[in-house]
Amino acid sequence: MKNVLLTLLCAFGIFTASAQNFDYLTFRTNAGMEYSLPVDGLKIVINGDKLQVSSTAQDLTFAIDELGCFFFATEPTAIQSATADDVQVSIVNGKLQTNAPAGTPIRVFTLDGREVPTTGLGAGIYVIKMNNRTFKTLAR
Repeated sequence: MKNVLLTLLCAFGIFTASAQNFDYLTFRTNAGMEYSLPVDGLKIVINGDKLQVSSTAQDLTFAIDELGCFFFATEPTAIQSATADDVQVSIVNGKLQTNAPAGTPIRVFTLDGREVPTTGLGAGIYVIKMNNRTFKTLAR
């Protein structure tokens, strides 16, 4: 009986010791953009079709149908939407869309480094290079 109890206590101790401490809650949109907020002081409110998130660092609002997922992380991500006066990229229905000026050279790569055309893109993560800048985006 002691052996069974000792085994259960050891197993319970192993499972509780493997719990991780997460410092950030990361939100990923359907377009592949990610936003991380520290969990300290985090407040989440659902208001109609909007998810409102506030923390000591920032306030964010997402349309629920545009939110792909959210998860806890130990490190913040830096994949955020470009500012309004900056270049933006996304993949919609297998086609690269951007607000870059016409004639801008654009190269699209898979994560394993293969260059692919800007249309007919299947689901996955792509790296887009243009104007000496690199973007990462998700195609669903």
